[in-house]
Amino acid sequence: MDELSDDLAAWEGAGARARERSLRRQAEQSATLAGVLLDLAERGSDVAVRVVGAAGLRAGRISAVGTDFFVLGPCYIPMAAVASVRASDGTTVSGGRVVPQDSMVTLTLASALAELAEERPPVSIALDGGDAVQGELRAVGDGVLSIGSDQWVALDAVRVLTLV
Repeated sequence: MDELSDDLAAWEGAGARARERSLRRQAEQSATLAGVLLDLAERGSDVAVRVVGAAGLRAGRISAVGTDFFVLGPCYIPMAAVASVRASDGTTVSGGRVVPQDSMVTLTLASALAELAEERPPVSIALDGGDAVQGELRAVGDGVLSIGSDQWVALDAVRVLTLV
């Protein structure tokens, strides 16, 4: 009887492990970048982000995730510019959860930068192709940033905007 009980417990344990693997695999297969970034932000993980068209890695902790961008230290990074994200501490996340819109920062990059422009902060902007623009963020228009009184940057060309 004890042998039958042991076999049953082993079978149930194997079934539970198989279900757990299946659920983990399903979550990984439904991962989104926003989900990964939210998971890492909630865990307070240090991350390294490689940005398309901008040299080097950006490292730090994610402090906010918007609908199309996230904030990493002093950097505002459009999700469309992300090549890769790595958790520096080896944290693993699935990023596959369904993220209700009301649980996520609902700001877009344009609206977040428009709010920031009210303070007229000095910024450095890494652009697609490796060029950079520095100056005071003065305003955000329809798809364009006004930098100082004589520079305008297409919002879609921004790879990283850093507060300096």
